[in-house]
Amino acid sequence: MDKELISSESFLFGKNESLSINFLEKIFYFIETYKLSLETISILTKIDIEKLNDFYYKNGLLHYDELSLINKVIVNPFEIVFKTAELNYETAIESQEELRKLRELKK
Repeated sequence: MDKELISSESFLFGKNESLSINFLEKIFYFIETYKLSLETISILTKIDIEKLNDFYYKNGLLHYDELSLINKVIVNPFEIVFKTAELNYETAIESQEELRKLRELKK
């Protein structure tokens, strides 16, 4: 690929641009709801933490490839992890309730 095209500013996006929002809507949700940290995102994606901080807290920019990487490395797998954890919680609570009812029947 042409390096000039890849490094072109037309491939840089701010946090409030529609492409960024589409890519990162879930990551923002994970950060707010599950307290997923930018440090963890930085470690897993190898994107500089300062760049992520500037993007998230200020008016910094991320390249399309970085947005895509966050989506592939963080959003897709973590979405499955969080859904599984929620289902596991519901199953565990239901099982505990059933055990409690069985114990009461034995009394």
